[in-house]
Amino acid sequence: MSQHLKYMPHIDGLRAVAVLSVLLFHLDLSWIRGGFVGVDVFFVISGFLITALIKREIESSNRLDFKRFYIRRFWRLAPAFLTVLAFTTLGAVLLLSPMHLERYGASVVSALLSLSNIYFFTEGGYFDFAAQLKPLLHTWSLSIEEQFYLLWPVTMLLCFKAGLMRWMPALLALLTAFSLYLNVVFSDGQTALIDAMFTRLEPFTDGKNTIFFLLPFRIFEFAIGAGLVWAINIRVRQQIVVDAIFWFGLAALAACFYRYREWMLFPSFFGVVPCIAAAMIIYAGGEARGRQVLTNPFALWFGLISYSLYLVHWPLIVFTKYVQAHAELSMFAVIVLGLASIVLGWLLHKFVETPWRFGFGAYDDKAQAGGLHRRLRLLPLASLAVLGVAGLSMSLSKGWSWRIDTSIGSEYVAYGSAFPKAFTGGAGFANSGQVVSLENIPDIIIMGDSHARHYINGLQEIIAEPAGLSLYAAANDSCLHLPGFTRKSAGMDWDRACPGGLREALDYVEQAKQAGKTPVVILSQFWLFQIAFADRLTAEGEKAGRQIDLADVREGLLELKSMLGDAELIVIGNVPGTAQVDIMDQLTRPALSRTMAKPDTLFTTPIEDGRLKREWQFNKSLEAFASKSQSFTFLNPFGALCQQGRCVTVVDRRHPVYSDSHHLSQYGSRLVIKKFAPVIRRVIANNFPEAFRTSSVQHLR
Repeated sequence: MSQHLKYMPHIDGLRAVAVLSVLLFHLDLSWIRGGFVGVDVFFVISGFLITALIKREIESSNRLDFKRFYIRRFWRLAPAFLTVLAFTTLGAVLLLSPMHLERYGASVVSALLSLSNIYFFTEGGYFDFAAQLKPLLHTWSLSIEEQFYLLWPVTMLLCFKAGLMRWMPALLALLTAFSLYLNVVFSDGQTALIDAMFTRLEPFTDGKNTIFFLLPFRIFEFAIGAGLVWAINIRVRQQIVVDAIFWFGLAALAACFYRYREWMLFPSFFGVVPCIAAAMIIYAGGEARGRQVLTNPFALWFGLISYSLYLVHWPLIVFTKYVQAHAELSMFAVIVLGLASIVLGWLLHKFVETPWRFGFGAYDDKAQAGGLHRRLRLLPLASLAVLGVAGLSMSLSKGWSWRIDTSIGSEYVAYGSAFPKAFTGGAGFANSGQVVSLENIPDIIIMGDSHARHYINGLQEIIAEPAGLSLYAAANDSCLHLPGFTRKSAGMDWDRACPGGLREALDYVEQAKQAGKTPVVILSQFWLFQIAFADRLTAEGEKAGRQIDLADVREGLLELKSMLGDAELIVIGNVPGTAQVDIMDQLTRPALSRTMAKPDTLFTTPIEDGRLKREWQFNKSLEAFASKSQSFTFLNPFGALCQQGRCVTVVDRRHPVYSDSHHLSQYGSRLVIKKFAPVIRRVIANNFPEAFRTSSVQHLR
C-alpha cells in the first residue's frame, strides 16, 4: 500500500499563512506582533501529517519501516538545511566578531545534532535583544520537530503492539493535558515540584525560557495535530457548520497574529488558541466554502516553498541588522529583506529541496544501486561533517580571532567574557572604603550602586588626586540608595541591605564632620532599573508593596539632603548606555563588517532608541526638579556623551566608552568626569576653597 497521503491543498495554504506570519514578525512589523505563533501552526501540521503517515503504514502492514521513515525525513530536510547552513557560516565568518562567532560555532554543532532548542535555552530568551545576534536561532523549532520525529514513531508502534491504537484519542488527550500541566508547573520557576527534585532542576527555574524551548512543553501542540487523524473521520453534515469551523479557525489565528505579544507566557494556555485554530482549519478546510483563500495558486506557491523560506529569512535579517549596528529597519530595508527572502527561498526550493527530495535523495532501491546517486548522496553527508568540524573549531578557538585587524581590536579579544569586569570604570577599586586618602577623613564620598562605582576611576584621576582630596566609595548593593527604600526581588535580605548601604555613606559624612570637615556627596545609580524593582519601607521596616514613581524619588532626594545637612549633594543621572549593543563586539569586528557599517551607527546610538529615550526623559525631569528645589546639583551624562541626537559608545574607533551595555569603562569614566569637572570643582570649592587654586588639571589620557 502506498505510504503517501492524499494531497490536501489547504494544508499548503495554511503553511503559507504560518511562514508569512513568521517572516513579517521577524521584520518587526507592528501590526503582526504575534506572528511568532506561525511556528505553533507548523507543529500542529507536523503532528497531523506524521501521525497519519505512521498510522496508515502500521495498520496496513502491522509494522513500521524505521529505516525508510528516517531516511525520508533526512532527505526531506537535510539538503536545504545544510545549504543554508553553509552560506550562513560563510556570512558569519566574514561579519561576526570573535565573541559572536564562537557562540555561532556552538550553535552550528547544536543544529547539526538537532539540539538547537536546548542550546538556545541555555543562551537566553527567544525575544531578548541578544536574539538579533544569533543567525541560527530559528533552528530551535527544527530541532523540536526532529526530536518529535525521533520519539513519536516508536511511541505509536509500541501503542500498536500493546493494542492501544483504538485508545489513541484518549491517550493524546491525556498527553495534551500533561504537557499543559508541565507548562503551568514550570512557568514561574518557583514551584514545589522543582524545589523537591534537588538542585539538578535549577536550570529550569527560568520558567519562560524553559517552557518556550523544550519539547515536553510543546508536546501538546503536536498532540492536537495528531488527534486530528482520528477526529477528521468524524464528518459534519451541515455545510454551514463546516464553514463556521473553518472561518472561526482563520479568525482566531488572525486574532493571535494581531493581539499576541512577546511578553506573554508562551506557549502555556496562550499556545492552545492558535493550535486549536490551526486544527479547525485543517479539519474543515477541505470542504468549507471560501477555502480558496488557502487553495489559490498564490497561497499554494508560498506553502510549497515554506520550509526553504523559513530557513533563509532569519540569517538575512540578522546579518542586515548586525551590519547596521542593530539600527531599526527602515521600510525600504523591510521590503528588500522580505523580497530577498522570498526569492532565495524559491531558489532553494527549486534547485536544492525538490531535486534532493524527489530525485537524488528519493528512497528507491534502484536509485541506491546507481553509482551517480550513491556519489551524490555523499555530498550532504560530507557537508554535515565539514560544517560540524568548522563549528567545533570556531567554538573551541575563540571565534577564529585571527580574522581581526591586529592594529584595532586584537588588544580586546584576549579578554573575552572578562572584558566587562576588566574595563569597568571601577576596576581595581573596592566597592567601599578609601580610594584616595591623605588624612583618613572623607572629603568626597561617591555613593550608590554599580553606577556609582564606575565613576571612581574618573573621580580619582580628574578630581581627587590633583586637588589632594580624599575620595571614599560607598558603592553597595543593587538598591535605590535613598532613605526608606528597599528592593522587591528575592535573593537576599534587601530590607537590611538597602538601608545598610545608605548608612555606610552617612557614616562617612559623620566621620568627616567630626573632623571638622564638610564633605561633598556624589550620588549615582542605575535609576530607572532600581525604580522598577524598588519598594518603600514602612515605619515597621516592612515592604509597603507598591510601585515607585518619580514623585517617590523626589521625596527621597529631599530627605537625603536633609540627612546630609550642610554637606553638598551632587546627583548624577542615567548614562545613555549602548541600547544593549555589545561593546566588545563593536571593537572586534572583522574588516568587512566594519567597512559595511557606517561609523555614525556602529559607534553611536540614537537618543530616540526606546531605552535611551526613557533614560533621557528621566534625566530631564530630575534636572528640572533640581533647578526648582535648589537642594542639590544635577549632572546629566547625556550632555557629556551625546550630540546631534546620537550618543557615543566608542571614541576614535578604538576607545570603549562602556564596558557593557550600561556601565562606563575606565576611559568613559574619565571622559564623563572631565566634562563634569568644572561643575564638580565649583561645588567642592564651596567647602574646600584652596583645593583647586594650585592643583594642575590632569587631562584625559
